[in-house]
Amino acid sequence: MKIYLSHPIRGKKGKDATTLDMGTNCHKAIEIANYIKEHVTADIEIYVPGEHEDFVNTAYRKSYLTEKQILDVDCTIIDTCEVVMVYAPDDTIVGGCDVEIHHAAVTGQPVMVFETAEQAVDLLAEYLLRV
Repeated sequence: MKIYLSHPIRGKKGKDATTLDMGTNCHKAIEIANYIKEHVTADIEIYVPGEHEDFVNTAYRKSYLTEKQILDVDCTIIDTCEVVMVYAPDDTIVGGCDVEIHHAAVTGQPVMVFETAEQAVDLLAEYLLRV
């Protein structure tokens, strides 16, 4: 099963987010994905946008890609996944996560929103029991 792990990159700071902020947010998402992989016994693959942020941010800063184009690519990747899991720290969904959730809803993909890695594992375990 392929999972798309939607997560904040800029977060609440939006366009005011620093490189450090974005790196911290991406690192947290990668840690969560690793935790999920370690604690779920099913055969899963997790796509984490933050693992590719160096490329994406460089392309954005050089004006090779717009924010809309980046999110269009993310939504195309979502189409190759079976489930969208959304890391929403402090129960906050902003920016690209909102676009990704909307896309998943429109295309009929299950969406699971969580605040902690432990919640993510529980939600995924429950989902796997139903499918």
